[in-house]
Amino acid sequence: MTTVGEVEKDAVIGGKRIVDVHHHVFPQALVQAYRQRDSAPRMTEVPGLRGIRLPNGAMGTGESLDMGPGMQSPLSEELLDPELHLRDMDRGGIDLAVLSVSAPSIDALDTADAVVVARECNDELAELVRRYPDRFAATAVVPLRSADGGVSELERAVNLGLRGVGVLSNVDGLHLADECFQDLFAAAAQLDVPFVLHPTTPVHAAEVDDYALLVMIGFHMDTTACALRLVFSGMFERHPDLKFVLPHMGAVLPFILGRLDHEAEIKFPLLDPPVTLSSSPSEQIRRFYLDTACLWRPAVEMGVSIFGAEHMMVGTDYPYWTIEPSLALAEETDLTPDQRTLISHGTADRVFGLGSPVTA
Repeated sequence: MTTVGEVEKDAVIGGKRIVDVHHHVFPQALVQAYRQRDSAPRMTEVPGLRGIRLPNGAMGTGESLDMGPGMQSPLSEELLDPELHLRDMDRGGIDLAVLSVSAPSIDALDTADAVVVARECNDELAELVRRYPDRFAATAVVPLRSADGGVSELERAVNLGLRGVGVLSNVDGLHLADECFQDLFAAAAQLDVPFVLHPTTPVHAAEVDDYALLVMIGFHMDTTACALRLVFSGMFERHPDLKFVLPHMGAVLPFILGRLDHEAEIKFPLLDPPVTLSSSPSEQIRRFYLDTACLWRPAVEMGVSIFGAEHMMVGTDYPYWTIEPSLALAEETDLTPDQRTLISHGTADRVFGLGSPVTA
């Protein structure tokens, strides 16, 4: 078994230790909270899925997470059972997974409930890391609408040993760049822990609620809009050393950097108030970190050429996607040995502080 900072067996990417930074888990506290709800997001019974192998290879539990029109997600045993994570990590070649709670997290819960459930989820995640310190790290969930914007829970979670904070691309319809969340950004910057973004139901979901477009492109639209709002509102101006991880190879961003620079030069001076940045949008966007969960080699190659391997990390989106295709993609991509080392674990070790203690 491979421990943080050691290599005891060959992994897929050129014999390097593999850290997966896009790896989902569903704490029991969150499952119970959804079961008690009468409206989305909520758990619904789907007995026909119990014990059935789902199209993504996971095993159905007989429940489904209802997130509203176009967003029905079967709950799998793999989301709930850490032993199944370890089984599939061993089969696929993942040495360590950075766990995060995927959409819809706790953002749709009433504020008082979100505060309680966040604590319970983070306690579960911290206990899981304590049980398997050489296989799991984790990011915290925080009640963004609490009185302090989740700052106290982030500090508590970091003291428990969690390695960052997971956030969604909108907070139940509210933009993450809103002023009310700025104290949390300041706290994360001071604690030197990263944000890890995950898409959720887009603000304009009705535009993409058929043909599975919500997941195919809606997630990318919301991720892209969220990231741009953060940049244009001055996130990196206020916190130049803040670490922020975008999923799915940065969604649409790598493809539109030239357009962003050109339009910003024309349009930003005309806005009221005008937007002023100390560097071009494309330069600021290059401060984001990306994971490789995309299953498209040209996108990975573009990411390396634009962001550099020092800003890229392995991501599998397990268990919604299986592990092997993502690692095979990284293996097939034309990379130098140094780039492989960075993408397989070097960047993740630095961003998440793996192998070193983290305290508030």
